[in-house]
Amino acid sequence: MSNLSSKKFNKKFIIDIKKINSKDSNTIFNEIELSLKKVNQNFIEKNQFKVLITDGATVCRKVGKIFKEKYGVKHVICLCHNLHNLAETVRKELKTLGHFLEVINIKWSKGHHFKQCWNFSKSLPKFPSYVTTRWGTWIKSALFFKNHFAEILGVFSKFREGSKSIKVAEKQYKQLLFEFKLLEEVKSLPSVIKNLEKTDLTLKEQLKIFFSVKNSLKTKIFSDRFDQIVDKNVD
Repeated sequence: MSNLSSKKFNKKFIIDIKKINSKDSNTIFNEIELSLKKVNQNFIEKNQFKVLITDGATVCRKVGKIFKEKYGVKHVICLCHNLHNLAETVRKELKTLGHFLEVINIKWSKGHHFKQCWNFSKSLPKFPSYVTTRWGTWIKSALFFKNHFAEILGVFSKFREGSKSIKVAEKQYKQLLFEFKLLEEVKSLPSVIKNLEKTDLTLKEQLKIFFSVKNSLKTKIFSDRFDQIVDKNVD
């Protein structure tokens, strides 16, 4: 919880920690409401509770809707979660690039011979493995693949299974180049998300960082997705 200000950073503090074994929006609403009333019985009734910030999960949106209907509270989705939604759109669009990243991610985590071949190539740094659900890590891995494309194909050429991936790369080379170009539009996403995770930013500073992403989005499906996220952000 924190006091709301667009001009200065206000320290946040924890009012309660609960493990809620339910996905029912009414149950979650009741638990949050109870915690808020522990701070001050008249806190909500006196209209001091202005904004509820959550992630973008469906149940959180439902909880936000209940707060809005009962207390007139604004429900805002976390900016990092919003940018992760944009990153998910990018991942789904760059399918050919995604094929290679999936192969590398699996081989890196399970393939001892693959790692050996990789380590023999001294020009290649350690592969930045991604977790699909973790904000921006897929894009970070994709940028690494783009920047070390030739060296990585060299690693694939050193083991039998890798020949399949090389054939795909040769066949889909033009598509890969096109996807590399699209990737350039969102290359700032991982660093932007990291900056937004800082705890000492004012609301004004956070919004400036968030909207800086928009300037680099030239592809319609990406810019449209960003606009859609902004439109849906506040209930």
